[in-house]
Amino acid sequence: KLGECRQLVLGIRPEDIYEQQTYDRPIDGNTLRARVEFLEPLGNEVLATCVLGESELVVRLTPRTSARSNELLDLVVMEHARIFEPSTGEAV
Repeated sequence: KLGECRQLVLGIRPEDIYEQQTYDRPIDGNTLRARVEFLEPLGNEVLATCVLGESELVVRLTPRTSARSNELLDLVVMEHARIFEPSTGEAV
């Protein structure tokens, strides 16, 4: 129905989110700004746990990242995101 608002879940894999500063392809406006909670260096990648509004997300960053805890990080989200119905888990 027009005007009806319902809650949905956005699903994105960590490997489909990139740090804007190190992203080397054209950006089509799919950007987010999140606050970095903490970083976990793993050698060939860095896992960044970030807060976006009231949600938490994990992002895989390159070891050359300039991200720092408690700072804002500009992210690029690729087209692989999916939207799900929370009550059934089915893709919308």
